[in-house]
Amino acid sequence: MRTCFRPHSQAHSPGKGAPGSSPPPGVTEQKVSADTKSSPNCKLTVYLGKRDFVDHLDQVDPVDGVVLVDPDYLKDRKVYVTLTCAFRYGREDLDVLGLSFQKDLFVATYQAFPPIPDPP
Repeated sequence: MRTCFRPHSQAHSPGKGAPGSSPPPGVTEQKVSADTKSSPNCKLTVYLGKRDFVDHLDQVDPVDGVVLVDPDYLKDRKVYVTLTCAFRYGREDLDVLGLSFQKDLFVATYQAFPPIPDPP
């Protein structure tokens, strides 16, 4: 039996993904914080230890997380992780008005699977 983690805002149902129904056979579903995201079929899951990081001027808190993949499902495909460092300002409730109170400071993309071997 596998466990598929989903954020509180997502639910799974057969065929449609509508709230209130059961996950696929052989998978139990648990609700977790928004720091975990899963693909609809639970073959790819990203776990992030925390969402907020502090810049101490001389160093930044390390970003740690785990990407869990099903290699049989991916076959010859690759998985990339994109990390965006953003500065948020203003009230979040104003974001619904179509205004963005966020400035992207740094964007990095990393190939998570298959792992790239370290150079000798």
